[in-house]
Amino acid sequence: MPSTVRQLFEAVSGELHGPVRWMTPPDLKTANEPGIYVASLSADPDVMTTLASAPIDPLRIGEWLTACPNMTVDGNPARAQSVMDRLSEFWVPDETVLYIGKVEAGKGKRKRTIGKRVDEYFKTPLGASSRHSGGAWLKTLSCLGEISVFWAGHPHPPLAESGMIEAFGEAMSQSSRKGIRDFACPFPFANIRHPDTGRLKDHGLGKTTY
Repeated sequence: MPSTVRQLFEAVSGELHGPVRWMTPPDLKTANEPGIYVASLSADPDVMTTLASAPIDPLRIGEWLTACPNMTVDGNPARAQSVMDRLSEFWVPDETVLYIGKVEAGKGKRKRTIGKRVDEYFKTPLGASSRHSGGAWLKTLSCLGEISVFWAGHPHPPLAESGMIEAFGEAMSQSSRKGIRDFACPFPFANIRHPDTGRLKDHGLGKTTY
């Protein structure tokens, strides 16, 4: 059975907080520490809000190609339609969670918190290689303003992130796993690399950052 937001947090014993809508800062009282966070189609942690096909926004793809004019798909020059088609091959139609991220503590004055990291995620332009380049695929969606972000403090963020991604993959329906381009990487749509093994989705997209 596909995973609700709450089920994924429960899999790693994370105390769930949120949500906030995309571009809305998390509550600093509960997001002022390292931990994990999730972007979801659902604003209710117990409800599966899903979309049958990927709502890729051609305007956002155009902006991405403008920022990264040397982008390729399978080694060939990227075109808007080829990028949209490729991203769509990784959409999981019966899942509500689109991205799982972690926030480690940092050292000294470079304290890192969930609130700061989520804000970086919001503000990093599509295609930028600095600040928060992970999860960039999320920013290609036309429904971005409707996405909700949940979070939880955690003493071991890398372990929690890995555990949530593993739980997501284990619960993915067989039909969805067979339907995505790379069935060996049953990750949320915007996660392209396994945090432990480093295994990368076979997405064929190159030169995607500047």
